[in-house]
Amino acid sequence: MKKIVRYLSLFFAVLLLLSISACNTKPIDPDGKGEDKGKDIQPFSYVVTPETGTTVDFHTQNQLAFLNGVKTDETASKSNDYHVSEYASGIEELSRPLPVVLSWSGETGVNSYFFELSTDPKFSDSKPSLVFGNSFSIYNLYSATEYFWRVAPSVEKISYSAVYSFKTAEGPRNIFIDGISNVRDLGGYITNSGTRVKQGLIYRGGRWNTTWSKTLNIEIKGNGFNTINNDLKIKTELDLRGEGQDESGQMKNGAVNGVNYLLYGCSWSSGMYPANRETVRRIFEEVLSDSSKYPIYFHCNIGTDRTGMIAYLLNGLLGVSEIELQVDYLLSNFGYIGSSRTLAGDMNEYVSLIENCDGKTYMEKVENFLLNDVGVSATAISNIRNILLG
Repeated sequence: MKKIVRYLSLFFAVLLLLSISACNTKPIDPDGKGEDKGKDIQPFSYVVTPETGTTVDFHTQNQLAFLNGVKTDETASKSNDYHVSEYASGIEELSRPLPVVLSWSGETGVNSYFFELSTDPKFSDSKPSLVFGNSFSIYNLYSATEYFWRVAPSVEKISYSAVYSFKTAEGPRNIFIDGISNVRDLGGYITNSGTRVKQGLIYRGGRWNTTWSKTLNIEIKGNGFNTINNDLKIKTELDLRGEGQDESGQMKNGAVNGVNYLLYGCSWSSGMYPANRETVRRIFEEVLSDSSKYPIYFHCNIGTDRTGMIAYLLNGLLGVSEIELQVDYLLSNFGYIGSSRTLAGDMNEYVSLIENCDGKTYMEKVENFLLNDVGVSATAISNIRNILLG
């Protein structure tokens, strides 16, 4: 009997030891190699903001008011421009997004943390960042996307926290590049086929250097270069400012090292489309249909009229709704563009031509306009759709 009791006691002791070991979390090497840096350490417990599973929005109050107004007043678009003038008029910088701020309760004596953020809950595509303090502000996240994050004290033997998550709200993805106004991603929109235009491939915005300058004057500031090269990973700067009159401000080889510079000059006038028909054709044939040139950032001077024309035609070709094409155009009023824009302005010329084209859907009308009026090839159109819709 005593032997049985002794064996049972030993059995339960071993079982308890195994259960304790199973509850411990093996430390994770912050360099991503998964090496064991020491004995197992119980993970820290944090109170985090936002709470896991929360949907966050990086649009400002004025941006949201305009976008929400569009949803409730879709039928009045051409008569009132969705009341955009109530929120922005192009005379001050209001286009930048808000950062998403993640914070966690700190541990006593810990002043810095390793922070990881990823769209993959296993963090297979992420690298830890060293953060001082217990919060982290992030700009330029994708819209309508679930993100996962975790932290660990930056000590020799570390253990990551539990994995927390949040989702970004639907809506246009406006971008912060320090020193530049009126920047947004053309991706993120749902097309008429239910497909989402890919994000992170093509951006529209204002100039990177001063127009009409006798010397090269780069306007990008502070961390803007890092945003362009490392966050957005821009490969091509497509400049739509006029050729032959030095509108591009002494630009020869580009404003940012590592970004290929292409000048496809378009004139700016009331006859904007007819005057630039051949250049528009070349942009679609030679640039937008070439996957090796992406991600692309295209701009004119203020990123509104000539830029707006290319953006309208491109997203229209992809199947973005007419209302959302109009909203994207009007969003330039939130940038520092010098004056306001309306739907009855310069864009009305090419929009009228599109409306007279054959097609059961607006996408088909835009496609026929590009094929028959602009002269873009069917092959280029197919390539563009494959790149941006997948």
